[in-house]
Amino acid sequence: MRVDVVLTPTRQLSGDAGMLFIVVDVLRTSTTLCTALAHGAKAIVPFPTPEEAREFVQRSSQPVLLAGEQEGQPIPGFELENSPVEYTPERVAGRIIAFVSSNGAPLLRQLPDGEEVRTIVAGLVNNGAVLEYIWQWRPRTVLICCAGNGGAIAYEDVVGAGAIVEGLRRYRSVALTDAAHLAAAVYREAASNCFAVMMRCSRHARFLALTGRERDVEYAVQRDRFWVVPRWFSGMITAEPSSAKVASVTADMPECAA
Repeated sequence: MRVDVVLTPTRQLSGDAGMLFIVVDVLRTSTTLCTALAHGAKAIVPFPTPEEAREFVQRSSQPVLLAGEQEGQPIPGFELENSPVEYTPERVAGRIIAFVSSNGAPLLRQLPDGEEVRTIVAGLVNNGAVLEYIWQWRPRTVLICCAGNGGAIAYEDVVGAGAIVEGLRRYRSVALTDAAHLAAAVYREAASNCFAVMMRCSRHARFLALTGRERDVEYAVQRDRFWVVPRWFSGMITAEPSSAKVASVTADMPECAA
């Protein structure tokens, strides 16, 4: 298995059969999508603009919840923002969500949503579930795509990518690129006190704190809060079925390299 990391979504991404794309947008799309699905949302349809989301709602024969952000701010007329703490079971269970975000949603819409080439969503909150999904599917190539921030590197996304690489790098069948090694090193530096390091190193974390949403950052850095793998499939994001427990992740993996 070859593992690579795209630090910013600046290159054209395409894949061959047996390839797994992983979208990482720790602050906050990945975290919010995991929360929504863990709390019972039926499906999430990502859109790059509010106008496209509103058009989808008008065309839909079912009630749809409008949610998300634009340039880090709430969207007028939308019921929810892109804050994971808002996606409670009472608000999202059984609902279809039209979801807008500035970085994660546009990236998802560029990636494959089929069976031969798969795309999933990862944050720190579902790291263990993602690691097990990778090992169960055994893709030939894993390409971890950081959503970034306005085309620039987002520190928090590199940390999220590095958490995945760190979980895979010790095993004989895994070959890492230089970018994957770099992401893992960034994660190791942050892991012991992720919130404090995030507030020091992430521009977007500081922006959220300055706008009264520091608890979104605190929420997003909690590893393995949820056992859910959001999958981009057939034009929507749904939860991949899983009955596994967190403790089984390392048990199912092969022996470490010497």
